[in-house]
Amino acid sequence: LDAYSTLVDLCHAAVISAGPDGSIRSWNPGAEKLFGYLAAEAIGMPLTRLMSERMWQEHLAGFERRAKPISAEPFHRTLNVEALRKDGAEVPVEISVAVGGPSADPIFTAVVRDMTEHRAVVERLNDALQRLQFHIERMPLAYIVWDVDFRVVEWNRAAEQIFGYAKAEAVGKHAYQLVVPPEAVEA
Repeated sequence: LDAYSTLVDLCHAAVISAGPDGSIRSWNPGAEKLFGYLAAEAIGMPLTRLMSERMWQEHLAGFERRAKPISAEPFHRTLNVEALRKDGAEVPVEISVAVGGPSADPIFTAVVRDMTEHRAVVERLNDALQRLQFHIERMPLAYIVWDVDFRVVEWNRAAEQIFGYAKAEAVGKHAYQLVVPPEAVEA
């Protein structure tokens, strides 16, 4: 138990446990940092304080289902939701939840990771990908992407104009069928 407690305390992610009544039983330093509540404030507090009111019904229904006597099969699930900090700010989180312990007193344990940076990176990557796609479609040079078997995966407008094949015709075709002159294949 000491090694487990030490590991939980050292974990950068929030690690929270709750009993079948939905009240918080354990709260690590990662949870303090993420949610803004000290452990002394959080222990005994209902989990619903960590979520916006619009999520309460869904949370309580799921919690009720899992708080009933548990089967021999362990439950675990990962969710992406918005959590609520002490200051009222919402934060995107990934929650990995597991239920265990005696059937009369199941313990809900969650590892909660702040996904703010991850979400921002994904948004920047999506923006960059959209800009790249915009430029690829409008550049005057043929842009062709081949897979490992030398079949077309990407084919832009310039490739259509230069080689005379529409994108729908070119995708999936081998280079020999599109851009390699027949006499070069026979040689």
